[in-house]
Amino acid sequence: MPEVALSSGSRRGPHIDGSTLARWIVHYANGSTREWPVIYGEHVRDWTWVPAEEPLGANQAKVVWRGPPPLSVRKDFDSVRLFETTWSNPQPEIEITSLEYRIGENRNETARGGDYGGIAGAVLTAKVP
Repeated sequence: MPEVALSSGSRRGPHIDGSTLARWIVHYANGSTREWPVIYGEHVRDWTWVPAEEPLGANQAKVVWRGPPPLSVRKDFDSVRLFETTWSNPQPEIEITSLEYRIGENRNETARGGDYGGIAGAVLTAKVP
């Protein structure tokens, strides 16, 4: 698998550009691992967009979906959005056996049962040439 794409949006601010919101730990069949940090402002921004507060896009991600805010959120949001960022697998010849999702800067806070701890949603897809 040469590339893995992550679609997400963050929540529970305040957010600071350059802060690590989460990490994907990629486990390979040969026992090795690789870490993929999810960095605010690079890979993701808040899922709700207020133009006066921050830019629409992120530096290393593209907005892949944008829509009207749900009725349950603040009325001053312009829209909601999801970002897609792609991780290039440094070992594409080795099978990925599992992906682990860890929350924030503390490497011991492993996500459990729908607790996204700063990521509003995450969808992992594989891009195969």
